[in-house]
Amino acid sequence: MSNAAEHQAGALLVGADPFFNVRRDRLIALAARHGVPAIYQFRDYPLAGGLMSYGASISDLYQHVGVYVGRILKGDKPADLPVMPPTLLVAADEVIE
Repeated sequence: MSNAAEHQAGALLVGADPFFNVRRDRLIALAARHGVPAIYQFRDYPLAGGLMSYGASISDLYQHVGVYVGRILKGDKPADLPVMPPTLLVAADEVIE
């Protein structure tokens, strides 16, 4: 993070990765300490004090998995199930203060 500040990075984008997820609190603290605005993949980051997130809702993803599993258990073939991409929102759906 200090390298990002030294090189005057305009912002930091933290992708969805288990490596980053387990270091969430440290990443948030370092971004704040060095004054680097950061955007994260999951809403857990802003809930923990990060600046903002933009990405799919994990709970929505789990719900879709449940629907797919239910259909497979009822006899549908996985290859016949439609691909349901998440809807992109143009505006923020929640502001955390």
